[in-house]
Formats: sequence, C-alpha cells, structure tokens
Amino acid sequence: MQVLIIIAFGLFQLTQLFFILIVWLKILKIEKLIYLRALVNSIFTAMGLLIFALIFINTKSINRKGATLGNNKPSIAVVLGAAVWSDNKPSPSLAFRVDKAAELHKEGIVNKIQLTGGSAPGELSEAEVSLNHILKKGISRDNIWIEKNTTSTIEQVRFVKKELIQKKQFNSVVIISDIYHLQRVKEICNFYNVKADLAASNLNLRTDKIIFYQLRECTALLLFWLFAL
Repeated sequence: MQVLIIIAFGLFQLTQLFFILIVWLKILKIEKLIYLRALVNSIFTAMGLLIFALIFINTKSINRKGATLGNNKPSIAVVLGAAVWSDNKPSPSLAFRVDKAAELHKEGIVNKIQLTGGSAPGELSEAEVSLNHILKKGISRDNIWIEKNTTSTIEQVRFVKKELIQKKQFNSVVIISDIYHLQRVKEICNFYNVKADLAASNLNLRTDKIIFYQLRECTALLLFWLFAL
C-alpha cells in the first residue's frame, strides 16, 4: 500500500510540474509544441532528480555491521517494520531485520529491542509478527518492547525521538533496516534531529530486486526532501 501511495503521489507531482511548465511556456510566449515541450521537460526533470537521488544513495556510507557500543550505555535496537506475508509470517525483509536485532543483543551491543510496525485489517501487526519471530531466537521477552501503531518510516523515527530518547532517556539507539532503506532513514533522522546509529540487516537480494527497491527508495527520498513525506 505504501508503495502505491508513493507512486500515486509521484505521478501527481509530475502532473503538477507539467502544468507549471505549460504556464511558464505561455508566459515566455513559447506556443509551438507547448504540450510536448512541457511533457518532455517534465520527464527529463523527474529523471534528473531520480538520478541525483540514486547517486546520493549509492555514494553515502552506511554501516553494514552495526554499532560497537559500550555496555555501560543504556542502548536499544529499533527494528523498523516491514511487510507481513500470509498466515502472519514475516517477509524476508522483516525476518532479517529481526535477526540483526537478535544478533546485536546476543553480542551485548544492545540491552533492549524495540519492535515497531502496525498492521493491515485482519492480520497481526508487524511488531507482533516480529515478536513471534524473535522469541524463537532465544531472546527474553523481558528485553523486548513492541509498538503497534506506526505505519511509516517517518512515524517510526518520530516514535524513537519522543518515546525512547526523550521519555525513556536512551542515549544510544541503533536503528535496523535493510541497506537500501537506511540512507532515507538517515535523512529522516537528520531532519528530526534524532541521533542514532544505523545497522543494515544481512538480507541479500537479486539484482532485479535491488534495482526495484533502490528506485522505490529514490522516489521516496525525493518526496521526503521536497515535501517531508
């Protein structure tokens, strides 16, 4: 659903750009092939922005292994939600994120684990599915918290700031997601002044999947830069 919203909003903005260019062409009294010019310029502008976002994502360094935090610091790993499959099973993306949190906990890098993510009607929330998965890894339930209301990365970063950093006074937070997602997470954290380490899951994707997810993230990153969405 979130992907469809991103695509729909992107098309809406492209349409707006198209009509804005038509207005400017009329102001400049360029009437010849005005609609074709506006369409071509809109497409090239959108492509240019996507290419810039793609280069930005792929040239910024993201920690793949996770933070090496001192055990004397109150530290928590935050697992960002991902898709839940039929029969309330975690998608590979969600499962690998949870596995990374369990790994950091067993290594003593984090003391607590915060699972996030809401749900679609008729299914368990992403956080509850994550909980069922991580309990099989031998992590004590006492060290796991769940949050079942957030539905987007922005909401989850806001939750981290308000509930974990401000209210519960965690001074060391590790946010876990997939490598293709973390650059947008970093930008959102910077925007909301959230100081957190980032750790990538160990999820490996086929080349076609990598291309798809990177293009999706480029679009989402552009929408965040331009409209804070």
